[in-house]
Amino acid sequence: MTTAYPKPACASDAPCARRARYTVCCVPSMEPGSGSSSVLSSASAVVSLWAAHQGVLELSTVAPDTPEIALILRHGLDVEVRQISAAAGAFLGELQAGASLGTAAAKAAGIDGEFDLVGLLGLLLQKSAITALHPSRSPT
Repeated sequence: MTTAYPKPACASDAPCARRARYTVCCVPSMEPGSGSSSVLSSASAVVSLWAAHQGVLELSTVAPDTPEIALILRHGLDVEVRQISAAAGAFLGELQAGASLGTAAAKAAGIDGEFDLVGLLGLLLQKSAITALHPSRSPT
């Protein structure tokens, strides 16, 4: 016997005109097994310095005065630090401020027309950094 389960609701199920009005929650959580994310924009090479201290890069290859934006992901006790573009940082900053997907994506696309929205959302989903998807109360 096969049991039919309801299809989970997601932003891609919404009509295109409404899809931009969803908000994504990337709220850090301290529960074991859960994920969290944060963005750190720095005038220093924070991602490269982290990688050097993790044995991924040689410290001598790091230019400490190079500005970098870090996406810090935590799943359980595992911490991952990734360098992201200014557009990705702006997108995540908009989401963390409560903006809709459409507003955040427009901000990122204004910075970089090649911004990879699908790739970034896929990464956040894979790392359990997205905690909820809600219809937005704002018109955009």
